[in-house]
Amino acid sequence: MVSKSSPIQRTSPRQNRLIAVIQVLFLVMGLLILMAGGVRVVVEFSQALFGVNTEQLKEGLADRVTGDTFTSYPVLMVAIVLMVIGYGLLWSSIALGAKEPPAWHAGRTALLALLCTLALFAAIAIWLGGRFLFGLIPIFATIALTLWLYLQFIQPDYRLALGAERIRRDQPRYTWMLYAVLVVAASTLTVLGLVYAILTDVIELPLPDTEPGELLFITTFDKFNDEWDEGEILADENGDNHLVLSWEFEAGPPDGYFALLNRKFRDFDMRVTTTQLNSDPVHDNRYGIIFRYRNDENYYLFEISGDGYYQLSKVYSDDDDPEGVVQETLSVWIPTTDQTSFEPPHPTLIRPGKQNVIESPKDAQNEIRIVARDDAFRFFVNGKPLLLCLKGSRRESMYVENEQECVEGNEATYVFTDDDFKQGQIGLSVGNTPNSADDYPITIAFDNIVILGPPSQITTPALQGVTP
Repeated sequence: MVSKSSPIQRTSPRQNRLIAVIQVLFLVMGLLILMAGGVRVVVEFSQALFGVNTEQLKEGLADRVTGDTFTSYPVLMVAIVLMVIGYGLLWSSIALGAKEPPAWHAGRTALLALLCTLALFAAIAIWLGGRFLFGLIPIFATIALTLWLYLQFIQPDYRLALGAERIRRDQPRYTWMLYAVLVVAASTLTVLGLVYAILTDVIELPLPDTEPGELLFITTFDKFNDEWDEGEILADENGDNHLVLSWEFEAGPPDGYFALLNRKFRDFDMRVTTTQLNSDPVHDNRYGIIFRYRNDENYYLFEISGDGYYQLSKVYSDDDDPEGVVQETLSVWIPTTDQTSFEPPHPTLIRPGKQNVIESPKDAQNEIRIVARDDAFRFFVNGKPLLLCLKGSRRESMYVENEQECVEGNEATYVFTDDDFKQGQIGLSVGNTPNSADDYPITIAFDNIVILGPPSQITTPALQGVTP
């Protein structure tokens, strides 16, 4: 009986060359992708399964890789998927070498999977930006090669030569089921990817507008501390609770830590009462508010010190910097001498620590206030608006304390404007300065946090809509 199936064809030299190129591509990319996913999985589970010191292993991978890189289960799932794709590419390379069914189907599927994986790598490189953008050149070159190979490979003569038509005629057609499974899988992965991107701020959804005076958040720390990731709730002598941050350190460069509120804000009017519980005798310390926090490498920070100074700074990631992160002083430490308002030993607007209380515990408290509307920010301490000394046309901010003014070329202003960080978390910080004495821990109590919707206008010189 004569078979009705398609006749067996031999591959031509041209087809053999194309198949060989595809095999090499699958071999190289399969090994790279398999290793990329495998290293991530091995590092995650090596300590639990084999007793390997994971911290030492992580430190050896790259200078810019930290322990935080290895804590996300969604990223772990992506690594496992990469391993599967890498293995599939290697298997497809072997299947193509046999030139027998299901070589054509394996080759086509592997080419599509490789295109999707390369598109993912390109998206990650674009998101990371900076020096990673150079990686787009080999990625796009590989995408172009893979796409050209795919368009050649799906031609009818390759289907016939690799026996795809025989499988199609001899087996039942469940193609619609396969496509349905692929659509469901792709849709599920897309939804999970979007959710993960939103939760991790890869995709940042804009926060809703706030009305002036609208209550956004309030706490006196009398019940719980679930929304703060650091600090300890302690009661004072009157039984009132505070969030207490204490920083013990060794003499050296400025350092510290902060407690973040598990909420995001865009426009806000925030007040917090601070009490310096412990510090060195000259109160050389720093504490304050972090705002529009995106991550550990992107945020603003306003601080005061127990000896009467205030400072505004900004931390942002920069791939051109050797450390990868820049800590920029937007406005240097400026004194708040106010002899008319306070009798010695309180010669400054900012009050020092609790051990210096004369009559009332309130003499040791400072109220820090930050008002943010769009890209404009105002700063207050104890009801008084603070003048900033921005760098202006100079390379850095400088302040002449004896003359109580910014140097020529700097910009003296009550309003700081910047559009780099549109929204983010709020936090409370504590730390040391280069001159802090390391024999004295710095301990600050925070209380009575109130966050409202800001006034509609905060940039006018007369402080319209912004009342102390």
